[in-house]
Order: sequence, then structure tokens, then C-alpha cells
Amino acid sequence: SDVRIYNRALTAEEIGDLYGQYNPVVKTSSLTKGLVGSWSLSDTDEVVGAEMVTNGTFDSDVASWTEYQNGLIAWNAGKGDLSALTTNPDMVRQTVGLTDGQSYRLSYVISNLNGGSAVIQTNYSNSKIGGGDHAVTISADGQFSSLVEGSASAEVLDLGRVLSNGTERTLTYDNVSVKPLLAGDLTPNENNGTVHGGAYTTDRNGQSNKAMDFDGTADYINIDGIISEIASDTEGTWSAWVKPDEGFAVDSSEMFISVGDTNADEFMDFYYRTDGKLEAFSRDGGVNQWDLKTDNPIFTNESQSKYTHVALVQN
Repeated sequence: SDVRIYNRALTAEEIGDLYGQYNPVVKTSSLTKGLVGSWSLSDTDEVVGAEMVTNGTFDSDVASWTEYQNGLIAWNAGKGDLSALTTNPDMVRQTVGLTDGQSYRLSYVISNLNGGSAVIQTNYSNSKIGGGDHAVTISADGQFSSLVEGSASAEVLDLGRVLSNGTERTLTYDNVSVKPLLAGDLTPNENNGTVHGGAYTTDRNGQSNKAMDFDGTADYINIDGIISEIASDTEGTWSAWVKPDEGFAVDSSEMFISVGDTNADEFMDFYYRTDGKLEAFSRDGGVNQWDLKTDNPIFTNESQSKYTHVALVQN
């Protein structure tokens, strides 16, 4: 949580101030000078991109929704009434192009349950959520929201599919929405990051959904919008609060922040090594510029229950 990139070298005192802050926010102080981007990775600072669902509000008709199997949809005063039988599957669907591995905010409103109870499956074909379809049990009207992750073939959004309720049932959908998930930049620069995988988790202060957990393999946040702002900098500071997963053996290098080109000729990486030591590495024009690492391990199997504040300063 609290990842920051500066275009200037912070002093040791300023880094100490970052460490000492509780739930840091951008304030009018020396800690905002030169601040290019600040990401809390909290759900409250989440930003979403452009809408990907066509006619998810059913403003005038049910066009763009295809009836599939026994699912039937009808327009009803700005909402979509979905009738389904017990035959599996009963649904209506729409093709929604997704990016493999990218995270999306899925939300929708269900009403007209009339006191009944049904299993509603709103899903992406081959979604990675739960190893398959994204399913919820609905027992009351309401608004629902969750995160889903795209896969190479996850392009079909399905609504409906009532299972094992014994009778035909008509449900009403509205405000069906899918939008790319972005990590909001707390600075005026609006360097929002595109989220690829990851899930909200508890931060160092014990607050739920105020940090993000990554799998160490394919999960990351793309903040390439900052490249143009720091490409010519000769000094800067990177800082973050990090914590390896509990029970995760310190046996593979894990990246905190990496900025550079796609062909590995120019980049700078900040990570911990297989031996638990903290390391930073710079390459420019295909030539190694410098390699910095701590003398002793910072991360050990015993320290995995704690968040650690790390900072890299170049001046």
C-alpha cells in the first residue's frame, strides 16, 4: 500500500516522515513536492475506465442482448425483465471484449424477486473467478458488485440462469456495467494505473481492502503514464509498503517497481532477491549502469507477517 514515485531525491528525514505516517494521503507539505504519482491501492481510491457494456441500462429497448437457450428478455420501462425456466442454462448474453489478465469492475442491480430465492449467475465465459463462472446466490433485491479478471476467451457476459428453483421466474436487471479497474493516482497528475489481477487485502494498519495482494507471477499494475514525466530525470525516489505472503518461501526474486522499455535496453528495477536482500538495478542503452543491494537480508520467512517500508533514492 502507499506506493509513491518522486522526481527528486527525498532526504532521510522525509523518508522517515513517510514511514511514520498513518494511512498516508497527499497533503500540502514537503512530501508533495516532486510527487509524480501516489497510489494507495485502496478500494476507496479505486477508479474505473470507460463502460464496456452496450445498453446495460435498458433505456429504450433490449437491443444488443441475445436470448440464449430458454432465457427471454423484454424491455420494461427502462429495465430488462428476464424470464427463465429451470432448464440449464437459461440466460441472455452480450459479447464484451476483455483483455487477458486485466481486472474489471462488474456491477448490476436485481429486483422483482418477490420474496423468492434463486441462484443467479452473472458470468464471463471461461472467467478466472472461482475457477469458472462468477456466481452469487440472490435472496433479496439489491445492487451487487465484484471484481472479475479477463481471460483469452472471456468475452461473453451472461445474465440470468435460474437454477433449481422449481418454477419459472422473472427477474429484473438494470445498470449492468463492466468497466476496467484502475488504481487511482492521488496526485493531480492523474497517473492512474491499469490493474492486472490482484485482490484487495488488509493493510499494515489492519484496515480491510486498503492494500492489494499480488500472486507474484502475472499480477501487476501498469503505470506507464508516468514514463514521459520521469524519463529525463537524473534523480528521484521510489517508496512503498510491502509484505511477502505469509508462508511464501523467499526463494524467487519479487519485483516492487519496474520502469523501462519493452526490449530491456533501458530500465530500472526495484525488488528483493532470492536471498531476501533488497536490490535495485539500472540499465541504459543496453549497458548496466549500477547495481545496489543490501548487505543483509531484509525479507526472511520469519518477517513475512509484517509490512516493511522500502525506499530507493537516486541523486
